[in-house]
Amino acid sequence: MCSDCQVDKCLDCFNSGIDSCDRCEKGQHFDGGKCSDCDDFEDTVICSQCTGLNQCTKCNLGYRLGFADTEYEGKCLTCDDGNCDVCDRAAGTCQICKPGFWLDETSLECVACQGNSCLECSGPTTCSVCDERRSVLRGGKCVCKTWDQWYYDSEQENSCLCGNDYIDVEGMCVGCNSIIEGCGTCGEKAEQDNNESFVYLGEHEERPD
Repeated sequence: MCSDCQVDKCLDCFNSGIDSCDRCEKGQHFDGGKCSDCDDFEDTVICSQCTGLNQCTKCNLGYRLGFADTEYEGKCLTCDDGNCDVCDRAAGTCQICKPGFWLDETSLECVACQGNSCLECSGPTTCSVCDERRSVLRGGKCVCKTWDQWYYDSEQENSCLCGNDYIDVEGMCVGCNSIIEGCGTCGEKAEQDNNESFVYLGEHEERPD
């Protein structure tokens, strides 16, 4: 006599018996006692087949499976993350990233260009368009305009900082004395009362009697 599988959401228990399960419904896996969700998403099936929770082996249409040996392994990913300009929605992969981002071929994610001077890039350190206020493009790098008081940031690739006694005001290095008369050294940042702009305060030069 044929009997129904006793495990909820089980489609096939022919080999293992009615109290176990050989194949659960789409988006489910058998954890030894019951058929459980493949992922943490509610009311939708993103991972269609898995070996355990967040251990996906097949994704639904519109999603891609993260590569092995990466932080995305076993996860279903999509390119609809706000940083992708041209997205293959059927495959869940980005074709072209928005300006300011480059496509990582390992994770297929759009990653932000490094540095405050790099506006567009083709890789983590290869810039294609630089902020002309701060730098010029040379050999895939943003070369700081030292003649305009912009100098290299040793801690960040393709970044330019204002030199001593200058501060960045909307992409231009402006002397401290131009903002506060008699100010010889720019110090820490203090927010103004209007809560919209900032002014740098520092020690004032000694004035003769």
